[in-house]
Amino acid sequence: MAKSKRNDFTIEELEQMKLSELDKLLTHKEYAFVQALLEGHTRRRAYRIAYPDCNASDRVVDTKAYELFNRGVVRVSFERHLERMQKNKMTAAFIRGNRATKELEDIAYG
Repeated sequence: MAKSKRNDFTIEELEQMKLSELDKLLTHKEYAFVQALLEGHTRRRAYRIAYPDCNASDRVVDTKAYELFNRGVVRVSFERHLERMQKNKMTAAFIRGNRATKELEDIAYG
C-alpha cells in the first residue's frame, strides 16, 4: 500500500528519500520556512517570512516555529539542504585550493 500522506512516513523513511521527493511533501509555507532558515534567519524570523499574515506575539511565534521545525518532514528537509550547502561550499573551497596550488606551481616552476 502506497503512503499518501506525509505524516505516514517515519523519520528513517524521510531520510532515505531524494531531496526532490522530500521537498514535494512540504507545503509552500513550510518550504519558505526552510529556505529562510537556510538563508540564516532565526526560527522566529523564518516563521514570519513564511507566514507574513501572522500577527501573533513573538512568544507565540517562537512556539509555532519550534513546532514547525520539529515536524519530521520539515526538519529532515532542512538538514538535507544544509548538508548539500556544506558539501557545495567544501567542493568550491577544494576547487579554489587546487587552482591556487596550480598557480603557485606555475610561478615556482614556471
